Amino acid sequence: MPTSMRSPLRPERESKLKNKLLYGTLVIIVLSAAFLLAGPLGFYRWLSEAIASLDPSPAAASIDGPPILLGLYTSDSLQVTSWEIENFDEWMQDEGLDKGISIAGTYMDFEFHNPEFNVHKELDAAWDLGYTPFINLTAYQRTAEQVAHDPEFEQKLRDWASAFARWSDGGKKRAFIAPLQEMNGGWVRYGLDPQNFKLGWLKIQQIFAEEGVPEDAVNWVFAPNAWSEDGHEFEVYYPGDSVVDTVAFSSMNFGACPDYATGAKWDTYELIIEPYLNRFRAMAPGKPIFLAQIGTVSVGPNGPDDARKNEWLEETFAKLAAFPGLRGILYLNLVKAEGTISNCRPVDWRVYDKHAELAYDGFLKAVEGPQFAYWAPDSDEMTRIGFNRRTGYYEDVWPAQLLAGVDDKWYFEWVEALLDSGLAVGCSLESYPVLGREFKFEYFCPKRVVTRADMAIFVELAMRGQGYWPPAPTGRFEDVGLDYWAAGWIEQMVRDGLSSGCSETYFCPDERVSRAQMAVILGKARYWPEIVDQPQATGRMFADVRPDHWAVGWIEDLAAAGVTSGCQSGKYCPEEAVSRAELAVFVVKTFDIPLRGDREDSSWFINN
Repeated sequence: MPTSMRSPLRPERESKLKNKLLYGTLVIIVLSAAFLLAGPLGFYRWLSEAIASLDPSPAAASIDGPPILLGLYTSDSLQVTSWEIENFDEWMQDEGLDKGISIAGTYMDFEFHNPEFNVHKELDAAWDLGYTPFINLTAYQRTAEQVAHDPEFEQKLRDWASAFARWSDGGKKRAFIAPLQEMNGGWVRYGLDPQNFKLGWLKIQQIFAEEGVPEDAVNWVFAPNAWSEDGHEFEVYYPGDSVVDTVAFSSMNFGACPDYATGAKWDTYELIIEPYLNRFRAMAPGKPIFLAQIGTVSVGPNGPDDARKNEWLEETFAKLAAFPGLRGILYLNLVKAEGTISNCRPVDWRVYDKHAELAYDGFLKAVEGPQFAYWAPDSDEMTRIGFNRRTGYYEDVWPAQLLAGVDDKWYFEWVEALLDSGLAVGCSLESYPVLGREFKFEYFCPKRVVTRADMAIFVELAMRGQGYWPPAPTGRFEDVGLDYWAAGWIEQMVRDGLSSGCSETYFCPDERVSRAQMAVILGKARYWPEIVDQPQATGRMFADVRPDHWAVGWIEDLAAAGVTSGCQSGKYCPEEAVSRAELAVFVVKTFDIPLRGDREDSSWFINN
């Protein structure tokens, strides 16, 4: 490898150190002279003003949220090669970077021989050197169905979990665990079986709990491969927000190494990383994201090109650092035989190898920014933030984890307010039987459009309070049968004078509710049990709601009450559909339901 592609040599670093010492000496001379000339009081005033006038240096600039934690995979098990991470740390520090590897990546199988010895030995090889283990916990000899149902494998699982429980020492030691990684790929025996993967995931967690593993000793990582065959996208395998702490994926720049490489034969951030980051953020908006396995070769379309590898490292890490919620990058720092690749045998992913005198300074430049930092495994940051688990109720309305460093979704507090008051209505329920326990996952569907049937339940509950159940339906509407799931609620809403259906004999229960229709129903509900006429209106409050609009009075009444301010500047968008998340906001505001933080000071719970 050409010297120009390596990190700076030690003599150059010594020269930089001499320059820093000389500069520091000059600074001391200047400050001493200022002190003697101005006196103590004048000196401190001058120094304060001088410091205040300085622009903050980029390296010292504060960053929002937790930093990005660096991780590394070594050439063998950590028991054998953890020193490679130490060498890597020394390389960064020798080159003037105040950085360090936080996470030690490893692969362990549930059926490794003697887990009581190997679990302790492997994980202590990371922990004792100051690294938090990241365990890809595999079952290479098993199908997903066997993981979920085979009694023989269950005992193996229990043995491993029991050994981990003893290693964790009551939660004093912790690890990231990614069970059955890359389960959406056909290259692992347990792959391509989403239903049994989910059952297996739940079974693993249940057995960990039964074997005494403390909850805060594990950060559960969902770690599929980025690319997949059609029908096996990672979204299909996602077990749910309540049983996942971190989401992660593997994606590598194979360059021109594969025979099947086409086009530019160089995998960029925009091609192999960014689309998947966006999908993970949409699937699990409040979860921290890790690159569970990342690496790049140096072989491009024109052959080996070290400069291009350095550029890929710099550009890719810079873009990763800017992505919201990206909190971990585990680099594959090893040489690996890939059976399906013939152009590069073996494939060399390394960015540093002390004994091979190989070092890519592109990695150093890539991680020099303030976004990257080191957290010790027993540090307050790793304990309080890295392994913190916020909980919720609805799978699709889940609070953001602290490690993600992102805000809760805008509708979270409003849905939670409905939930606290007993007025929340879910949209669907999934159930999984595991080891005699029923795992239930309820969904709110915040983005789904509100139907007229949905509206009946939300409003009647808000008016009458939690625990209310309407009388048996009489079959008033031809399109609402006696066995229709919301029949009683619909008829009660009509009896209360909030709606009269979509025609004389039809209610149209599955039609969407527009913002204008919602204003009428909620407006009337505000005055219930009194039935009032439509309030007077000016027709000048919203540009798209003229004086002759059929719902103008109710719309302006809600606006005057502070329930709505419109859809955008100066407009109400009366014909737009209402989502369930938006309805949560409108219901909470209409009925003065307190948000969670205001609950103690509210009389709502006393009166309802």
